[in-house]
Amino acid sequence: MAKFDSNYFGTRRGLIRIVMIIIGFAISATLCGNWFGGRSCFNEARLGGVSLSNSIFIVVNIIIFILAILSMGNYSFERLVSLIGAVVFGICGAVMVWYVIQDGFNHNGFLLPTALVVVQFFLFLWDWQILRGEA
Repeated sequence: MAKFDSNYFGTRRGLIRIVMIIIGFAISATLCGNWFGGRSCFNEARLGGVSLSNSIFIVVNIIIFILAILSMGNYSFERLVSLIGAVVFGICGAVMVWYVIQDGFNHNGFLLPTALVVVQFFLFLWDWQILRGEA
């Protein structure tokens, strides 16, 4: 039987997970709101990959958060997700920077999601270090 763990909200990992979920929704809102008048987040190949990756990790972060507050967390799975998330958001950050530079900074609307993707990379990296006992 799962037991509700309210102490998880006060831990560094709990706060990181909450911030990752909020930033994930902010990335989706800014990307989908700026692309093609908000019609579709997945029309442009490079930015569509970033949006898809972000959407997947929003769902994964919510699932991990729910399992953690129900004291059903699996540290090895969370560590793997954090490592994969750091790699994926590192690549997504590079793609976003590449897109912004190639576009010639014509769309200021892409600067905020680019910065948020880089922040997500560092949050996943920090979470991975916490789960490895390094931070």
